[in-house]
Amino acid sequence: MEWSTSLRRWCGIAAAALMTVSIGCSGGSSGLAAGTGTVNFGANFLETDIRVDRDGTGGDASDVQICSTGLTVYAAWEDSRDGAKDIYFSKSTDAGDTWSTADVRVNTSVAGSSESAEVQIACSGNTVVIVWEDARNGENDIYFQRSLDGGATWLAQDVRLDQDVAGVGISGDPRIAVDGSNVYVVWEDDRTGSRVVYFRGSADGGTTFSDEAAVSNSVGSADRPRMAVAGARVYVVWHDNRDGLQDIYVNASTDRGATWLAADVRLDTDVAGAATSFDPAIDCDGDKVYVSWSDTRNGQSDTYFSTSTDAGTTFLATDVRLDTDTAGATFSFRTQVTCTADDKVYVVWIDNRTADRDVFMNVSKDGGATWLTDDVRIDTDDAGTARSDWVTISATGTNVYAAWQDNRDGSYDVRFNFSNDNGTTWQAVDMRTDTSAAGASDSRKPKIGHDGDVVFVVWADSRAGDEDIHCNSCQTR
Repeated sequence: MEWSTSLRRWCGIAAAALMTVSIGCSGGSSGLAAGTGTVNFGANFLETDIRVDRDGTGGDASDVQICSTGLTVYAAWEDSRDGAKDIYFSKSTDAGDTWSTADVRVNTSVAGSSESAEVQIACSGNTVVIVWEDARNGENDIYFQRSLDGGATWLAQDVRLDQDVAGVGISGDPRIAVDGSNVYVVWEDDRTGSRVVYFRGSADGGTTFSDEAAVSNSVGSADRPRMAVAGARVYVVWHDNRDGLQDIYVNASTDRGATWLAADVRLDTDVAGAATSFDPAIDCDGDKVYVSWSDTRNGQSDTYFSTSTDAGTTFLATDVRLDTDTAGATFSFRTQVTCTADDKVYVVWIDNRTADRDVFMNVSKDGGATWLTDDVRIDTDDAGTARSDWVTISATGTNVYAAWQDNRDGSYDVRFNFSNDNGTTWQAVDMRTDTSAAGASDSRKPKIGHDGDVVFVVWADSRAGDEDIHCNSCQTR
């Protein structure tokens, strides 16, 4: 991995195992990471974070999403500079240090004429694909855009993907993935009266798409679809109230979405419909599928997990609770899951066991078979004294990265922490990535990405009044 010396900013440098001193450097402070026997020097993100959007006329830029290929980072967000929200795009080729001189509006309806929201972005090489829900026809439909040259040019006309009558049913909450020239999109849709999860795929980078396929078998309400892709394998998870209260269901395809399991599979293993299981998250590695969710079977919601080793056909006979406080005593929610190719699985969530919200995580080093006996809190202020929320996670090799919003200093700032030992221990002091005055304005809903040990964090920031998109980056080691 090449990154010029002038751009290197160390999040921390592991020193010799026998060293016992701690040293603070500009950009933050750090000390001995408990249990590691190593010293981590510094926390050097950029001294001034970078603004991404180029709006000079007001309006909010919010709900940013990112993807990356090497050090090239692509960002898409909702932007109200012209009135109602449109979808905008920008690109960095140096891990977020600099961005396009002019951002690009990718929806081709009249600027500011209708609400475009719930944007998602994915990339593979120079192929960049974006999907969102769009109210130009009345009720929300699902629209798609793509670039085959790294964001330089886009389709002259965006593409509507839901195939019912435009603007009649409500289509929403889309998700998108891309693998080479193969593009996959899922969303929820209420055209039949029930809410159903639909899928469309493309084998030519989004030039043409297959007809819709309904991947949920429910006559109830299938909501919040999430998707993971590994080669020809496509996995979709959602929560579904067909039996009363919501349960977690998954469907799978091993042929790029051409065919699906005849019957979707329920993952939560308590009594069907007896408790609320909600907000699933999913990741995969080939035939191995990992799903986490929030579940109220014990009272207040806990974090649960299940896994499949046969491409989604079967899952654990008994699902696993990952938060290790008293079951059902406090809320655990907004779970996220990620995995690496060596059977490491990481799950993070927001947890209010200590009076206010903190960030907790658990890790499995054997594909979800076993987990840490005690979960780990990764925000490092005094437990329960401030609100941490909207955590996001990424992992590579032995490194795990997390970012979240945190109001310990007043308004929300974006905080970052990382582990270089597969999530067992974390830096003793977390780091602030936004470089305005601490707690002076809200920095919200960060997204995190990496290229090896180069990490970039992007978020919505209100320091100038209306929200803008900001980015900061550093290197871990």
